[in-house]
Amino acid sequence: MTGTRFGEATALTVADVDLLSKSPTARINKAWKRDGQNQYYIGATKTGAGKRTIGLDPALVELLIPLVASRPGKELVFTTPKGGRIIHKLYWHHYWVPAVRAAEAIGLTKTRAFTTSATLTHPG
Repeated sequence: MTGTRFGEATALTVADVDLLSKSPTARINKAWKRDGQNQYYIGATKTGAGKRTIGLDPALVELLIPLVASRPGKELVFTTPKGGRIIHKLYWHHYWVPAVRAAEAIGLTKTRAFTTSATLTHPG
């Protein structure tokens, strides 16, 4: 997916993904939020304009098929191995930073889109 914030991507449910249409899409219509007691819940996107439908690349569709196949619509698409919410800080330290370092080690260039997970976007 391109153009999604971390909280939007990780709030995506199976019902939000349409892989069978001629042009596969994902509806971005919610995001993880934190209340006054530091508890997380799913709420509205950051802005009203944040509600949108994005097209999915064929390679991404192939990766999403096993994540959505035969699962109830209310379930999150992206979860921890135990089925829980992906926590940004843990994801950042355990997966994102090592992936960036590995990419840099093989000569991939740094760009804002590549080095931050605040907004996950395709650099091109």
